[in-house]
Formats: sequence, C-alpha cells, structure tokens
Amino acid sequence: MFFFNSLRWGRWDAWAIWSLHAKFLYFNDQFASLFTNNIIWTHPDYPLMLPSLIASIWKSLGIISPMVPLFISYFTAICLLLLVLSSFFEFRFKTLGIISFIVVLSSILLDYFSSSQYSDTLLSVFILIPIVLKNHFDKNKSLFFLILIGFFAATNGWIKNEGVIFFVIFFLFFSFDNIKKIKNIIYFLLGALIPLLFIIYFKTHYAPVNDLVNATSIDSLNKLTEINRYSTIYDYLLEKVIYKNSLLIILLISAIAIDYKYCLTFDFKVIISLFIIYFLVYVLTPHGLEWHLRTSVDRIIHHISPAIIYTIFFYFSQKYEVIFAKITS
Repeated sequence: MFFFNSLRWGRWDAWAIWSLHAKFLYFNDQFASLFTNNIIWTHPDYPLMLPSLIASIWKSLGIISPMVPLFISYFTAICLLLLVLSSFFEFRFKTLGIISFIVVLSSILLDYFSSSQYSDTLLSVFILIPIVLKNHFDKNKSLFFLILIGFFAATNGWIKNEGVIFFVIFFLFFSFDNIKKIKNIIYFLLGALIPLLFIIYFKTHYAPVNDLVNATSIDSLNKLTEINRYSTIYDYLLEKVIYKNSLLIILLISAIAIDYKYCLTFDFKVIISLFIIYFLVYVLTPHGLEWHLRTSVDRIIHHISPAIIYTIFFYFSQKYEVIFAKITS
C-alpha cells in the first residue's frame, strides 16, 4: 500500500520544503538559497537531517531522483516498526512484540504519513528511540546506553523544530529522575553534545528566526485568556483526532483505567508534556487558528502515537512480567 499511496515527490511539504532544501544542498552554488525568506512556505529555519540525507544520496548517485526520498520514507517506516518489535524481542516477549507491531501498524496512519515523504515519521522514530533505550538501560544499567540516549534525544532537534522541545522536556525529566546520580546526567550530556553543537551552530549562524517565535508578542500572550481558542482546539481534537485515532484513544483510556500508575511513569510524563506544549503553541499561534490546526494536528499526533503505544505495552509487560513471560514467549 505504501507505494500505491506515494506520489512523485510526495505531498505538499515534501516538495515545498524537504526535497527543495535537498536540492539547495545538492547544488553547491545554491546553498545560500536555503536561508532566504523570499520563497513562501519553505521554512528556511527548519533543521536539515532529512534534506541532507536525500542530498547525500543524490550526490553519491550523481543524479537527482524522486526515488531517493521515496525509499528513505519507506525505510523510516520500516525502522519504526522494527524498533518496536526488536525491543520486545530483546525482553523475550515475542508474541507481545508482534501484537504491538500490529497495533502500531494499524493505528497511527503510518502508511499515509510515511508515503507523504514528510519528516514527521522520522521524528516519531527518533522520539521513540531514547524512550526505548532508557527502558533497556533501566534493565541492564549499561552506561553506554546513557550516551546513546543523550545522542538520540538531542538528534531530534536536527529533524524538526519540535524535536528541540522534545529534547528539553526529556532532559528535564531525566535530570530530575537522576538528581542523585550526577554521573548519569554527565554521560547523557556527553552523548547529546555533538548534536547540540550542530543545532546551535546552525540556528545561530545560518537559520533565520522561526516564524512562530518571530511573531510572538504581547498580543500573542493575551490569547492565553481567550477561552474560545481553547474550545476551538478541543473541538478540533475531538472531531479530527480522537475519532480518527480511535484505537489509540481506546488503548490509552484502557491502560489508565487498568492501572493509573502508568500516568506516573517517566515515559508518559515526557509524552504528555510534549503534547501540552503543542497545545499551547496552538493557543499562542500568530497564524489563523483553524488553518494551523487543520495543517498540523494530525502530524503532532503522529509524532507521539508510536511512543504511546510502545510505552503502554512495555509498562504492562514489566508490571506483569511473570504472566507475560509465560503466555507471550
């Protein structure tokens, strides 16, 4: 279905942003064009992981081909599924891994988002990676995992601007959890150092100010008190997100009903905090609220939904480890 749903050069953001940026990287004399505000909706402040991957392969092939971003999107989706599957296999919960694999595949519109050739599925993979690694670190206590956790958490900021928010949230909760284990925080930051240096250098030397940040003003802050904005966002989430992602919502509600302590886990606190920040961005957005919701809500749900599914299955696999070990091995 992936290839049947795919379009040449993908959907709007793929050819208007990601592949366009890749073309600017491919042609050496066009590098400066990446950062112009003269091309509408190209978002010159966006990070460059996906465009650089595409451009690097184009350069190695010596040709610009739409098949490159297509296959990158395809393998990104495969990596997401294998990440979930392999984590449970590592804990010897093979049947549970297959079940979670099927739920992820069927409940997050993966085929649609991955075939669009956007960077959102790539971000959802990198949001999930440090969560998976932390769960494995909690099990085996290998300090090398801390370096990997820091590296992949920070690398989110090189994919999309939302990834910077994720890193800050993840780091704050990680630091709080390890406040008496300074060595863990040091190893985490050691892993995060290189991606952070890339991001900081890019943001301070090349990228223009983000449109949302640039438009923030006292008028924007006044929107916090406009109740109708909250109701508009809520109604949109109810109509377009909850109904469209009914399996995900049922799974989340069931998990909380069975054991509310899932809400107290590190994983859930990171995910729900990221969602709250997204919600506040909509409240404060300088753009038309309905337009902003219509063009991005489904994507931000896609960012966090694989992590929600994985963490629910993982939490209950650990809570009822003996039972699952017998029936799902």
